[in-house]
Amino acid sequence: MISIILNNKKYLYFLLFLVLSYSCKKRTIISYPNQVPEKNSIKIAESRHVDIFLLNGSHLGGGIFLDNDGFILTERSILPSKFRELKISIDGKNFQKVKKFFFLKEDNLVIISSDLKVNLLPMKISDNSEISILSDIFTVTSPYGLKFSFIQGFISNTNRKGLDPLFPDIPYFQVTTLNYEGTSGSGVYSINGTFLGINRKSGVTGQENGFGLVIPAKFIMESLKKLKITNIPIENKN
Repeated sequence: MISIILNNKKYLYFLLFLVLSYSCKKRTIISYPNQVPEKNSIKIAESRHVDIFLLNGSHLGGGIFLDNDGFILTERSILPSKFRELKISIDGKNFQKVKKFFFLKEDNLVIISSDLKVNLLPMKISDNSEISILSDIFTVTSPYGLKFSFIQGFISNTNRKGLDPLFPDIPYFQVTTLNYEGTSGSGVYSINGTFLGINRKSGVTGQENGFGLVIPAKFIMESLKKLKITNIPIENKN
C-alpha cells in the first residue's frame, strides 16, 4: 500500500496538504469558487500582466505593471541568484531587455524598470479587508508558458505568517488552485478587480500543484515605501 501511495503523485500531494493543514494554527477549508469575476476585473488583470524571461528564453514567471511608465513588480524568488539582464514580454512575441532593478530582498520583492509604455486601467489596492476564507479570487498569468490564461481559485487560509522559513515575517495568505509552474510573481485579484497581492514561488509546499502563498498587497505597498521611489503612482481608485 505504501509503495502505491509513493508512486502516485495525487496521493502525495494530498498527504502533503494534510500535513500542511494540521501543522498550522488555523484550519484550512477546501471548496469551490461560486462567483465569476466582472469583465472589467479581467481587463485590469490582463492590462497589468507581464512575463519575465532569462536571456535564453526560459520563462521565469510573471509580474505586474505598477504604472504606465513601465515599472514592474514581481517577487525576488523567481529570479536567478546572479544576473545582469532579463527579458520581459507582454504578448510572448515581442521582447525587451531590462537591466535596472530595485531590490527589497528581505520582503522577497523586486521592481524592474523598463522602457515599455502601457495604458493601464485604474486598480484598487487591497487593505486586507477583502482577504477572508473562501473569497473568490483569480489571476491572469502564464502557467507552463500558456500566455493570458485565466485561473480562478479561492482563499483557503488568511494567516500563513511564519510558514515560509526564508521570509518568516511576510504575512502570506494561502490560496487554492492558483499556483502552478510559471504563475509565480503574477497578480492575484478579487472578483471586483481589487489587487490582493502576488503569487509566491512554490517553496513551502515543495510543488506547484495549485496550493500556494500570496504576498499581500498591503504588505507590498508598505515595502515600496522603503525604496523612496516617488514616481511609481499605483492608482488607488475604484
